[in-house]
Amino acid sequence: MELKSKKAQPAKFKLPEVRCFWCNRLLFRGIVENVEIKCPRCNAVQYIGSYHQPVPLQDGSQEDELRQSR
Repeated sequence: MELKSKKAQPAKFKLPEVRCFWCNRLLFRGIVENVEIKCPRCNAVQYIGSYHQPVPLQDGSQEDELRQSR
């Protein structure tokens, strides 16, 4: 009986893990530019990437408008 030698396998690129901020559940592995994802365990919605949504202030204006006027 002849034994086959194990072939050298190339090192696998390990993708970064993205976990829920609240419950630490693994949401996905990978690299994204912008994504909105809802955790199936705790239902928290998370924005990942450089996407920035203006935050409404109490007086009805938005944070981005306030920054531009300065």
